[in-house]
Amino acid sequence: MSDIDSEQEGNGDVTTEMMFIAERVQGFPAILEKSQIAAMKQKKTAALTEIVKEYVTLFGKEMEIKAFMKKVNNMKTRLKNKTDKNKTGNKSIGLLSWEKVILKAMDADVNAVLSRVPGALAIGVSVQPSLPISRDDIVTESDANQMTMSEVITNKMRSHTSLEEVAPKRINTKPTFVCGKPEESDETRLQRLVLLEQLKVARLQQQYLSAKLHKLELTVTCNT
Repeated sequence: MSDIDSEQEGNGDVTTEMMFIAERVQGFPAILEKSQIAAMKQKKTAALTEIVKEYVTLFGKEMEIKAFMKKVNNMKTRLKNKTDKNKTGNKSIGLLSWEKVILKAMDADVNAVLSRVPGALAIGVSVQPSLPISRDDIVTESDANQMTMSEVITNKMRSHTSLEEVAPKRINTKPTFVCGKPEESDETRLQRLVLLEQLKVARLQQQYLSAKLHKLELTVTCNT
């Protein structure tokens, strides 16, 4: 019989030990952190060191950080199984005193993790601004006559690759008003410029293909 199961038989010492662990988990949520960041690992180790010292003093038993975390993980596993709706169905669940405490700590840890997931909080997240236009994206008609289609595509890919290395700047998306009329934001003007340049490139590409097709037709006519 495990220490945790013994609590249901009224073992006061086990109950006290489980409550101690649950309260320390709630008071030091860093020990539930699985991050490998050096600062977070140091914070977790420092918290566990103090808790283990307090445990040894209070219960008079030897304890190491690894063994203490094993107890914490066993308590978490038991609680997860006990509150799993897939296993319990609609049956009412009676939680022990320490289980209620550690459940709150686990819920707080889950919420903290979810808040760091991209897209978990849609409100207040700044929108990634569009990239500025590079001169390599703009092809004049005279250039198009001397460039092949592969060269045009290569230049565009090179320019976008270099732009990815530039840190995006925050763009003011709030509309401003001049003489009672809303003024276009920088982002709106930038998007319109991008569309115009894309249309210009598409038109030049079409002209290039038409010229090449016309040249091919002349060649066929001369041969016949």
